[in-house]
Amino acid sequence: MKTLFLSLVILLLVFIFSCNKKVEYPNEPVLIFNSFSFTADSDKITKIITNNVDVLIDFTDGDGDLGIPDGQKSTPENANLFYSTYYKLKGEWKKIVPVAPFPDPSTAWIPTLNKTGKSKPLKGKINVTLTDAFNSNSEKDTMRLEIYVKDNAGNKSNVITTTETRGLIK
Repeated sequence: MKTLFLSLVILLLVFIFSCNKKVEYPNEPVLIFNSFSFTADSDKITKIITNNVDVLIDFTDGDGDLGIPDGQKSTPENANLFYSTYYKLKGEWKKIVPVAPFPDPSTAWIPTLNKTGKSKPLKGKINVTLTDAFNSNSEKDTMRLEIYVKDNAGNKSNVITTTETRGLIK
């Protein structure tokens, strides 16, 4: 009877622990474009319009080190999101190269996503606002973005491309 009981307990424990599968993702971040939307801000004094693009990206990161570590400031040296803007001219996509001293590709920062400080797989959404990614003074009316990220170990993600947009905010 004890042997049967012990066997059932062991079998139950094996069943419980086999159901708890460990989630694994590659150490390189993987991005999937979700959506983007536009907002415009107008300076009350200068009347200059600033276009903002809110981009929503789904991601996974196997080692969970995506995002600027807590306590670090957003500087050009630790940028972790990179994007390039393209416009369509006669059916072909052309890259808009920023004028010096701005970097090419343009940069932004993702805050800390893993608050535990321990290496663990992450899955979630990144919502980033890019100011003037689509320049309001541009005469180009069909545009898109290409985006990639780097984690703290220097692992580069895949490059995602947003859907194209027409009729920018002016």
